[in-house]
Amino acid sequence: MKIQIFVTSTRKVNKEYILSGVGSTDKYIIRSKHYYKPGLYLEVIGKARKSESEIEALLIRELRGKERKEAEDKINRFIDNNLKIIKPKGKMDIIKDKDQSKILEKLELYFENAAKMITKAIFLDRPIIIRFHSDTDGLCSALALYFSIQKVRNVKLFENRYPYYKELECKSDIQEKDLLAEYLSPLLVNLDFGANEESIESYKEVKRNEFEILVVDHHQPFKKIQEYIDLFVSPYLVGGNSEYCAGLLAFEIARRIEVIGEVIGEVIGESEKILFYELPKIALIGDRSRLKFDKKDKNIKYAMVIDYLISTSRFKNEVRSFAKAIRDKDFMEVTYLDAIDRIEDVRKRLTEKTKIKEINNIKTLLFNTDKEFKQGEFPGRGEMASIVSDKFSKNEKRPMITIGHGKRSFNLRLNEAALNIGINCAEIISKLKKTVPDGIIAGGGHPGAASIRIKEGFHKIVLDQLLEEIKNLKI
Repeated sequence: MKIQIFVTSTRKVNKEYILSGVGSTDKYIIRSKHYYKPGLYLEVIGKARKSESEIEALLIRELRGKERKEAEDKINRFIDNNLKIIKPKGKMDIIKDKDQSKILEKLELYFENAAKMITKAIFLDRPIIIRFHSDTDGLCSALALYFSIQKVRNVKLFENRYPYYKELECKSDIQEKDLLAEYLSPLLVNLDFGANEESIESYKEVKRNEFEILVVDHHQPFKKIQEYIDLFVSPYLVGGNSEYCAGLLAFEIARRIEVIGEVIGEVIGESEKILFYELPKIALIGDRSRLKFDKKDKNIKYAMVIDYLISTSRFKNEVRSFAKAIRDKDFMEVTYLDAIDRIEDVRKRLTEKTKIKEINNIKTLLFNTDKEFKQGEFPGRGEMASIVSDKFSKNEKRPMITIGHGKRSFNLRLNEAALNIGINCAEIISKLKKTVPDGIIAGGGHPGAASIRIKEGFHKIVLDQLLEEIKNLKI
């Protein structure tokens, strides 16, 4: 028999090579005496073994030029015909406000294209590397995709501590190519981070290694970010803003993925299915979104416990372990009570230590996170800023900005009054990057909540300049 295939993986077994490939009508396993790299188009003459799709090669030649192009077109049509994307039943009803829900409707094509990108990688057996930001929104994003593709091999999920794609993570991902078999280059999926300028150099590096890149992020993006990635899913592309959190976006992508002919309700158990449909609401609560949606008590608990679990790293950042933990109702209840106790303890201490300044008619709260925060404990630095902001925001009608500062990081929070007059944390940080370019490693976030990572020794310089930026706000 004679077939044409696109090689998707190669591995050596004893003295022969096992090639996996896609043809114009089927997938094939080829046994060859010679090595062929994934990504090549081959013509194979051989004899069938146990089935028509398992072939012992007698002669193999690489297709080039016109022959290659013709084979590529036929094979791509076969691949595309097998990428079945689920059309969700009914309208997107998570967001209750009609005007707000229109942003999700405008993102429909982006959701479908992202689902196709992931489904195609699965069909071709490409490694999929999923990185998610280490907060409630980021984990909910990862859980949504995990529940939809957990039966797929060649998928790895990693927690990303920093809100940008660092060089260290980039090098680690490139090394992930060295697996038991040689595959096509990976699909990198960054969830809830990676739309910023600080990620670009790492994107250039993985692109040189032929990675495909999908970024699902709701933070205000670097204006040229789409030049460095293959697909960007963001509310900002259709007139939305950061209130449409990554967990909501990833959920919409995940529920369009059909894996090996199975839909989401069949791939996962009933308890997981119920949790799957709650993930976007948990993410919205955890990210303090101002969109209109049903805030169920149990989801408020879930959001707090997930934040607690990520902060303490109790499960070694494994999504599988997180998924198992949040299905245990007794464990969740005990952990929630522990989290409440810790928050109350921190609230009392920080209330006493917070300094209050009046700057430009803005109530400015300052406290040092280094004196309160311990690595691996809850609450984290960002949550501390939220705790202080919540405490002092009660009955406060004036604009207020909360600043938790330390030697290597700053966390900013705004109250409702500050947001209503147009103050924007992300814009303040953008100005800081220009005024203190040598001191800031990375920074960004939402209008009402953002963070900055700074170089050691720049604490006082950045703090002074931050207060100066507040002083110069035109409000």
